[in-house]
Amino acid sequence: MNYEAESQSRKSVKLSDLQQALFSDNNVSSDYLLALLREFLQDDSAMFKSEEQKETLKLILQKTSCLTVILATSSNKSFLYLLLASLSTAETTIIIVSLIALKSDFLQKAKEMKISASIYEEKKSADKLVLVSIETAVSSSFQLFLMSLHAENKLDRIIFDECHLIVTAANYKHSMYSLKKLRLITTQFIFLSATLSVSVLQEMNKMLFLSNNIVLRALTARHNIAYSVKRMTSSLLENQFSEVLNFLIEEKNQYTKEDRVLIYVMSIKLADELSQFLNCLILHRDVEDKESVITKFHS
Repeated sequence: MNYEAESQSRKSVKLSDLQQALFSDNNVSSDYLLALLREFLQDDSAMFKSEEQKETLKLILQKTSCLTVILATSSNKSFLYLLLASLSTAETTIIIVSLIALKSDFLQKAKEMKISASIYEEKKSADKLVLVSIETAVSSSFQLFLMSLHAENKLDRIIFDECHLIVTAANYKHSMYSLKKLRLITTQFIFLSATLSVSVLQEMNKMLFLSNNIVLRALTARHNIAYSVKRMTSSLLENQFSEVLNFLIEEKNQYTKEDRVLIYVMSIKLADELSQFLNCLILHRDVEDKESVITKFHS
């Protein structure tokens, strides 16, 4: 689905008969959903990337109160946000993300499609799409913002992007435990991930008191990824750092200018030491300007 080219003449989807059917008929046909997709993309040949993507759209439009969707990384989950925001009946959708900087491309796509989208920390307004960081989402000021939207019937839903982090990052991001406060708002909750295991899903349900969570899971295997293991030959930390450097030098010819290398380590202390040794960027919970680090990494 190529929607980047549809930028200058984008208007809200106004299929009134279609939308009425979506909200009144519990057995929405595939034809209705396909018509909505093609109207949005302005492409009569457009198709859903998967049955799960189509089913996700259907369940959201039918106002399923709590929905968890596990789709592959390449399934273009951001497309769903944009389509929902393009509806003529759309109000505000809140998208809670781990790092705002990772969503710069998404904001650009929304801008190209003439869909109002903003970052809450920069512009506290009720746009069609409002992105907010996890830390800000649990603040008192944001709670008041949500309650105001809800009181004015302007809150469509709250979406948790990369929702597996609610559990997997809870040991170093204590704000995760405060996310349950958002459940006091009566609205639609959508949880999205590409790597949410069954055990992590169960823990998330407990943390957020999700008793009526409907789960839609697609195949998430990545056939374009391969793994290899290279064991360190030395037990001395300094020598191991040198081995990492030598490995990067050996593999350098395989990389293009657009490629980036990520190195994961087991502790902040080790990360600091290796970053100094390699003279490279570093990112962990104690780094203050995370947005700047990510921007430099992609530049």
